Amino acid sequence: MKRLIPGFFVLIFVAACARNDVPQGIIESDKMISVLTDVHLVDSYVSSAAYDSTTRPIKMYYKVVYQKYKIDSVTFQKSLRYYSRQPEVLDTMYYQVLKTLERMEQWENLREQMKTKAERALEIEKQNATIRLKPQPHWFFKYDTSGLFNNTGVPVPPTGI
Repeated sequence: MKRLIPGFFVLIFVAACARNDVPQGIIESDKMISVLTDVHLVDSYVSSAAYDSTTRPIKMYYKVVYQKYKIDSVTFQKSLRYYSRQPEVLDTMYYQVLKTLERMEQWENLREQMKTKAERALEIEKQNATIRLKPQPHWFFKYDTSGLFNNTGVPVPPTGI
């Protein structure tokens, strides 16, 4: 019996430490990675030169992100504080956020390259089209060099008969 009681406490301690459930009101880690990705995209947009703070406040952009994931700012802050207390978990999450942002950047670069190639191809097509559309004499529509037609387009009988 004396061995059973310490073993029971060790078992409870191990079970409590091994359980990694997210408490109530905290965003799950997969969803939090997506939220953090979108929040960092908003931050990068706001810090860019194209942002005008007089027309659209930054809170509006965050509100759109919160609505997308059906959360509010309090839940986001509470979740961020919770994950900040677990640096290994937060580090893993930010690794995933960085990987997602890198994939987005690679995709955007690829899209930009494809757009540039398409614009170049369109420009070449335009140049080729203008070359092809230049009037070329055709065997059927040659100028009246023999004098068979008068100015009206009506055939004139040959004069040598």
